Amino acid sequence: MAGDPYLVDQAPWRNTALPAMLWGIEAHAALPIALWLVHIRWSTFWLVVGIVAGLTVIRYFGLDARSAYRLVGTFLIRALAGGHVRAAPAYWERRS
Repeated sequence: MAGDPYLVDQAPWRNTALPAMLWGIEAHAALPIALWLVHIRWSTFWLVVGIVAGLTVIRYFGLDARSAYRLVGTFLIRALAGGHVRAAPAYWERRS
């Protein structure tokens, strides 16, 4: 049963929920790497190394770049705004 090709045809979406990886590096690091290839300097090299290391640490904790961005944004809203930010209508749309 393990070699049956019919079972493979039933699950072609098996790994589609996994994030895109480029040789073990998260695909979100492709933009800084492209930046470094355009502007080859030691400062941009260390920027790219720092971003890749940061994404690796985030990945170690089980997050991807988008979810870590949302988590940091939520933390900043709660820390700086004193809790949840509630949507409120403009003052001229409120009932008196």
